[in-house]
This record gives sequence, C-alpha cells and structure tokens, in this order.
Amino acid sequence: MTLREYTAGLPKSKQYDLAIKLIKLALPIWSNYVEKNELVYRDTVVGMMHEIDRDLLPDSVLAAEEYLAPKQMETNTSEKNILIHLLERFRLKQKMPPNKLIHLYDKFLEPIVALQDLDWELPYETQRIFYAVYNLLSSLVDKEETIFNEPTIYVSINQAIDALETSQTLSTDEVKKVIYERNASSDTGASL
Repeated sequence: MTLREYTAGLPKSKQYDLAIKLIKLALPIWSNYVEKNELVYRDTVVGMMHEIDRDLLPDSVLAAEEYLAPKQMETNTSEKNILIHLLERFRLKQKMPPNKLIHLYDKFLEPIVALQDLDWELPYETQRIFYAVYNLLSSLVDKEETIFNEPTIYVSINQAIDALETSQTLSTDEVKKVIYERNASSDTGASL
C-alpha cells in the first residue's frame, strides 16, 4: 500500500494528526536553519527586499492545532457561552478558518513564489519543511487538492517525511513507526 493510499484510508482528523506529528518532528530543521541564517530575499521583479518571520512555521503549526482541537464547553453554560459554542461549531462545520490562520497562510504566499522563482533559496530539507507547513495551512484555508489532484494534506505529510529522511532526523524505519502508530492513537484531537 502506498503512502497516498494509506493516508486516504484514514479519517480526515487522523490525516491532520499525522501531518502535525511529522511536521513537529521536522521543525528542528527550520529552527536550526533560522538560528544561523537571515531570512531575507530580494524579489527579482521589483527588486524589493523581503524578510520572513522566524516564527512563521511554529506559529502556523500551533494555529492549525488550535483550529483543529475540539472546543471544550466551559462549565459555566450561560446563554452567551452557548451561543459562542454554537457559532464555533458552525464555523468548523463550514470549514471557515479563523482570521489568525488566514493571516499566517497569507504570510507564506510571497515566499512560496520566491522559492518557485529562485529568488529565495533554502537547503532542500529546510525547503521541504517550509512547504509541508504551507500545505498544512493550505489544506485548512485554501484547497483540499493540489493542481495535480493530490490531497493537499497528503502532500504536506509527504514533504514532512522527505524533510525528516533527507536531513537524517529520522530513518525510514523510524518514520514508518510514526506513521503506523498514528493510526492507533491521537494526541492533537483534530476533528473536522
């Protein structure tokens, strides 16, 4: 069974759990890079300098986790709390991401174009984790499939695995263990 077939067989919440778990394991790749390098590039179209927020990736993963986590009802069930809870449930059912998630997603758009235009170059494994987080947010905010008809969350998972293996953060066997143990348990509580 291919990774794509395996992830397609998982409930959506487990797909997000797996993506977030793998991305979190790969985030040190990003952290190590930003500690030693400036996150700036000059776009060749207008010649402007751009700076990328060092915390963009960890902040994005945290925002995705918050968005996917089931909201707990407070013990004080006043009418206002009930209304807020119902509106939150409606927003989740309609897949309407919060402004914070949209704002973080928007911060990826220009750097993604810069990577594609070769205005900004990153080491391969750093680029993979950057794309993995971008595609995680993209699957929540923008689109469920890529232009190549691949599920965007699957692409995120695949890119995180590529970053982990290329950087030798985890071996292929260790990655497989993470993938298959995710099917048995869940710690992010993702739900859609």
